[in-house]
Amino acid sequence: MNIAQHVERAARFFPDHPAILFEGTSIGYADLNTGANRLASALRAHGVEAGDRVALYLPNTPAFALCYVAALKSGAVVVSINALFKSDEVKYILNDSGSKMLFTVGDLLPNIPRGECPALEAVIVCAGDPGGNVLLDGWMAQGTAEVGALEMHPDAPAVLLYTSGTTGFPKGTVLTHGNVVSNMYATVHHAGFTRRDRLALFLPLFHVFGQNFIMNAGFTACA
Repeated sequence: MNIAQHVERAARFFPDHPAILFEGTSIGYADLNTGANRLASALRAHGVEAGDRVALYLPNTPAFALCYVAALKSGAVVVSINALFKSDEVKYILNDSGSKMLFTVGDLLPNIPRGECPALEAVIVCAGDPGGNVLLDGWMAQGTAEVGALEMHPDAPAVLLYTSGTTGFPKGTVLTHGNVVSNMYATVHHAGFTRRDRLALFLPLFHVFGQNFIMNAGFTACA
């Protein structure tokens, strides 16, 4: 089992069907899956192993979906960081989670106190000025498309989401592959999503609702 198998299935049955529509650009399921394979291959080549934490400090762009699926394919645990967080909040989550890799954009780099995050080995910039860090396109160019999702136990951790921290420091909440896959299928069944639907992503992807109810369930339905 692996959450990312929803994109693999969609790419197999509906390769040219749009997975993401963003600012006039359409990304098909085959292209999303191939890109995620390349990035998963690059993550493994740079030492990411099953159970390692990979953080996403990203706004709602196609890069979030790409990095999310790729990290899951590699067996890593995805750590979602609120894109509105500032330096102290980002440092806390990176250190609390022990994140090994971080995907972000150039505009958010000033909020990443890399020298104060000892576990962090690489910062990969998906868009904007890389500020001396690695660019996402460069990593993907190093990867191979001949990599599939690593088979994971249903109880294996998949995602680490943090609470809002309104009464103290944010608390990390683990969701397993089995948790999320069950949620995806339940959502598709009860909400009636089909591949003919278009789902408006009106919530942030770092939030559990946007991430699971909209993005993951949408991919499961090939919407």
